[in-house]
Amino acid sequence: MTLEEFTDDWLRDSPIKPPIHSYQQVSGYVGLTLYRDDRFQVQMWTFPPYSEVTEHSHPDVDSILVKVTGKFRLILNGKWMSPREVTRTQWRGMNTWMTGIKANDRHGVRVGGEGASFLSISERLDGLPPESVHMVWEGPPLDEAHAAELGNH
Repeated sequence: MTLEEFTDDWLRDSPIKPPIHSYQQVSGYVGLTLYRDDRFQVQMWTFPPYSEVTEHSHPDVDSILVKVTGKFRLILNGKWMSPREVTRTQWRGMNTWMTGIKANDRHGVRVGGEGASFLSISERLDGLPPESVHMVWEGPPLDEAHAAELGNH
């Protein structure tokens, strides 16, 4: 099964299968792992108003980002994404959009004034079990606690 096929199935059926440690927090951002099995994972990340995730990449992880709430801008490989460059989709009756982010694609997010959230639907490519995407990270850490987490990893 490809990541795209998994995403289509998960968005349609939304099975919930969280791991024991499903709650993550980094630099004021909250991630909740909704599903993890085999090499696939679904996390919902929420961000406070006017927050920013600096450019980074996730080695050995392909992802599909699905907007849930709020307004945010996505930068991908040095270019701000246009609304015309995303794919329209539905999740739980909500019209939204999604876009693919390949392993090692540099990306970041700027969040608008009402905060925002998105699904990060990912596939681990290197045979290791999935873990929170903030732990499979290449780029400047988000804060000192994140740096310490990455250093102890």
